[in-house]
Amino acid sequence: MYPHEIYESVRQLPPRERLKLVEQILSDLAQHLPAERNTKATYDFSDLSGQLAWQGDAVAEQRKLRDEC
Repeated sequence: MYPHEIYESVRQLPPRERLKLVEQILSDLAQHLPAERNTKATYDFSDLSGQLAWQGDAVAEQRKLRDEC
């Protein structure tokens, strides 16, 4: 199967199935990474806390993003 055929096959999947496929691929790739690259870095964002003043409806935005999948 050629890359453009794979692309077209994946593009025709329903959004949730595409998401599952991407998650599975990422999971499979993570298993093949060296152990030091497979660990998550921990970041401290406490200095950014309270810096964002959201002007919109967070729930509506989340629903909009979720419905795009």
